[in-house]
Amino acid sequence: MQSSVLIRYEKGLEEPIKMCDTGNVREVSIIVNRDWIEDNKDYPTLWNNFIYLFNIVDNNFRLTTVSKKMR
Repeated sequence: MQSSVLIRYEKGLEEPIKMCDTGNVREVSIIVNRDWIEDNKDYPTLWNNFIYLFNIVDNNFRLTTVSKKMR
């Protein structure tokens, strides 16, 4: 099974991140507000980006992208 993720950084968005439905179940499009990223470069906000914007780590900084074997 194939899947794809498209991530773009655009200026002028109203929200920090926007998920787009492409109509294809196996395809996700994510648009990140470049203005918001550039305006929020302090370290606490950069860390929060990994939790709330990109969902890479949880609130305890554990990776959410870990591959687990199914039983």
